[in-house]
Amino acid sequence: MKQLFFIASLFVSSLSLAGQSEVEIPYLIPDSIIIDSSLDSTSLLYFNFPNATDLSSLSISYSLDGVQGEHSLVTNQGDLQLEATAGHHELQFFYSSEYYEEYTTINIEAGRRYYYSVYFTSSEMIILTEKPVIYLYPEKEQEVQVNVEPAGEFTFTYPKYNDGWKVLAAPNGKLTIDENTYNYLFWEASDRLTLDEVDLNVGFTVAGSDITRFLEEKLTQSGLNSKERADFITFWGPRMAAHDDVFLQFQFNKECDRYAELEIDPKPDNVYRIYMIWQPVDQLRIAPEAQEIPVMNRDGFTVLEWGGKELPSTKLVRTL
Repeated sequence: MKQLFFIASLFVSSLSLAGQSEVEIPYLIPDSIIIDSSLDSTSLLYFNFPNATDLSSLSISYSLDGVQGEHSLVTNQGDLQLEATAGHHELQFFYSSEYYEEYTTINIEAGRRYYYSVYFTSSEMIILTEKPVIYLYPEKEQEVQVNVEPAGEFTFTYPKYNDGWKVLAAPNGKLTIDENTYNYLFWEASDRLTLDEVDLNVGFTVAGSDITRFLEEKLTQSGLNSKERADFITFWGPRMAAHDDVFLQFQFNKECDRYAELEIDPKPDNVYRIYMIWQPVDQLRIAPEAQEIPVMNRDGFTVLEWGGKELPSTKLVRTL
């Protein structure tokens, strides 16, 4: 079995139980606490696993402060019972490859029985692809057909998507459909994503307080104009700024096909797609390798699309 690592101080100590990504229970709250003076200087910890119901996974691997063990789901259907002294303790649990490892820190007092519930997080989640917007800049006013085929299912479109959008597009970006004008075409869709698909070794770690400056710099570098940058930042900025630190990663052009196929007729001279995946993080230990930002070519009939995904609120930690 591979060694474990936990969040401790500012360092990563080793690898995970299963050699895969982990999610953090930021602080595990007990379901109940019972005082038991007979325990003297120690306490008993009881863990149950409400969604560990598939007995094809015969056991749960766990670690308490680096000491590993196995809890059989077949021969022992009861709670996992551990003994510990007063203070802070680091815990980690692994159930099956269909779920992420869970790790957490608890703080206990002596002479008590603590009862906890640990829920495993599915490794495949349905996450919204949020606010992809499409800007069209033809060289002359013309009709344009735009088709989007999301990897998942549309959850919202504006204007309404009826087997695509047929728009009258002007060089200044104004789009007209049925005498109504729009600045861009908007869609959102649900999509399945596993956290293993996100390479945490590439991207950026940014303080929430610095996110506006950072996005201004990178989006300007990529070639977005002031209006496009404002649309992007006013959507994502407030949510990201609410966290101490965020990890973010840009994906460009063909990489964005995994979220949706984009077809436009007549064919544009240039299509620039930029999607952002981001996640609140705590004390990311090693700075990811910074991405190169490709520059948008705005010569001729140009199309810009941006969108993104916010990963679930559970904290990601990189196994190294």
